[in-house]
Amino acid sequence: MAEVNNTKAGRKILVFSTSAISDLGIDMAGSAHMHYSTSVQVIPLPCSSGIKPSWIVYALEKGYDGVFVAACGGDCAYLSDCNDRTSSLLEKAQDMLIDKASRSRTIEEWQSGNST
Repeated sequence: MAEVNNTKAGRKILVFSTSAISDLGIDMAGSAHMHYSTSVQVIPLPCSSGIKPSWIVYALEKGYDGVFVAACGGDCAYLSDCNDRTSSLLEKAQDMLIDKASRSRTIEEWQSGNST
């Protein structure tokens, strides 16, 4: 994934979209010639529980302003516990982001303390 250039026109959002539910909405919006922001990039997936937490962290590190997971809800054709799995991976992604922020803050504090 390349670096993302954020413009004043809009924030860059990455969408992980499940093909069973949310892709249909995207297709309908296109068929109806509705405005579709170029600041939104969609990655289609068969099931939202297949997203790796590191993908979310990586997207944010590369300049995306947000990541949206358009999940199947209760209609997943692949897994009966898709919602639970998706929730779990989103929690892991949040934990990874918190850990990175904490480590970064600790390093900055250590460096500022050693600069005197």
